[in-house]
Amino acid sequence: MAAACVVFSLFVTDTQSSANMRRAEEAALSQNSVFTLNWGPAFCKVNPDNEGCSDRRVARLGDHSIIHGLWPQPYENNYCEAPEDEKLAAERGDIDQLPPIDIAKSTLDQLAPYYSRQENMAYEWLKHGTCSGVSQEEYFRDIEDLFAQVSKILDPVFQSAAGGQLQADVIRRRLDATLGNRAGSRLKLTCVKAQGVSGDVILEAGLSLPRVEDLRRDGALKPLKELLRHAPKIDGGCPGGIVVASQD
Repeated sequence: MAAACVVFSLFVTDTQSSANMRRAEEAALSQNSVFTLNWGPAFCKVNPDNEGCSDRRVARLGDHSIIHGLWPQPYENNYCEAPEDEKLAAERGDIDQLPPIDIAKSTLDQLAPYYSRQENMAYEWLKHGTCSGVSQEEYFRDIEDLFAQVSKILDPVFQSAAGGQLQADVIRRRLDATLGNRAGSRLKLTCVKAQGVSGDVILEAGLSLPRVEDLRRDGALKPLKELLRHAPKIDGGCPGGIVVASQD
């Protein structure tokens, strides 16, 4: 029996090591990443049946962005070594069946209010985080730090335009002024149709960044200005649109 236990332990260790190696190899395929935010009022205008919208969790944030994700690129590089049953559950939309993430309570408490559903964190880890080349803890600490910095810059621009039009060039100029020339060329806006709104609404803002593995130095996130300077340019997306206000 003792010999069998040793053999099983060695098998599990070898299997885990192989899985970690394959994840590292897949992460190495990534050349950059994209950090994405949704504008909260627009997200609920487009997705009124989302749990975070129907229970007004997002609405209580007011005119504020929420987290979408941190995605290793290319986007199609996902679900790296993810268990097949978990991948199938995620693709069916049964994200409440996914294993909860295991991160520091302080990080969880800081991030959870800014996801439309806390279960989205498990989905984002399974689909994208597993391809990042970093641990679950580091992945979500990266998101925590990025969200704090990016929302501090972008939210005031959206808030000042709430209820009206906002052009992408206005946002790019703010990024250039705050983070240096060409920072704005790392921005992509996503605009969509929304029921009851005449015209496209701005749903999402994404920033091109280096690989997730390269976002930190000495345990801390590198300055956002430095990250954008070393990130590739990104397709600019839509030229602008309507900024939905929280009371709309």
